[in-house]
Amino acid sequence: VDGVDTSLLAAVALPAAGDVSAGRTHSLALTLQGEVYAWGSNVHGQLGLAAEKPHPQPRLLCLTSAVEAALEAEEAAAEPAEAEAAEGLAAEAEAQRRGRASRATGQWALRQLVGSSAVVQVAAGHLHSVFLLRTGAVYCCGAGSAGELGDGRLSDSATPRRALLDLPARAVAAGGFHTLALGEDRAVYGWGSAACGQLGRWRPHEAFRPLPTLVAAVSSAEAFPCPARRGGLPKIAAVCAGAHHSLLLTQDGAVWSCGKGTAGALGHGGRADSAAPRAISALKGLRVVAMAAGQVQS
Repeated sequence: VDGVDTSLLAAVALPAAGDVSAGRTHSLALTLQGEVYAWGSNVHGQLGLAAEKPHPQPRLLCLTSAVEAALEAEEAAAEPAEAEAAEGLAAEAEAQRRGRASRATGQWALRQLVGSSAVVQVAAGHLHSVFLLRTGAVYCCGAGSAGELGDGRLSDSATPRRALLDLPARAVAAGGFHTLALGEDRAVYGWGSAACGQLGRWRPHEAFRPLPTLVAAVSSAEAFPCPARRGGLPKIAAVCAGAHHSLLLTQDGAVWSCGKGTAGALGHGGRADSAAPRAISALKGLRVVAMAAGQVQS
């Protein structure tokens, strides 16, 4: 490669890859056959492997067992709960998680066992990993203390858990401690850390959201809580997540941003945080086709 010191590069022994993603200390690769390889740090289970030790070489992941386990858990959650109710946010999140698990089991989750091992996209966050299946189901593993796994729990998991999204996803993105999904309805949903407004609709004292919620209805200064109120709004074509901010690309090529504004990462001319997704006016008149987000840059 012209201008690049190739002595610093090393090829990774893998089948032909169709998608790659790098987290803080781990990497993911998706082959053209829909298989996932992972390597690097596994302290929080972000490689989807039981052992916490790091893996310096790519290891093949098998998601079929994770899908089966998720379905069994959903079926159990659909039965009357006999456990004592927890308090505060934990009780609310658990109630929502059980309700969503029950609905998902009856709607389309049971179809995931057919071709469930076929992954179409991978995304690596700082300490977690996200896998989008051909069916539109989203599975996450790794660090979960901020709710970034999306199943209502606040714990790490080396076994990929199904995010309790009420509809299939078209695309996913993994931020530092949050996750985004582009729904089949072209709306954006997110879960995990919400402290900086990266999930939109920021509420005082809300540090995280352990379940998927609507992030943006991108034609207003605020995001709407109800999908029924999104009629006639621009549809989203792609999502991207930085460490603490989110980028949304509309079908007409406009870019909207929300979250932490450190170093001007949101592109609005200042450094203030924003929970309301706003169009980046400096890109007006341009048709953007791709985005990328880093720690404090876009």
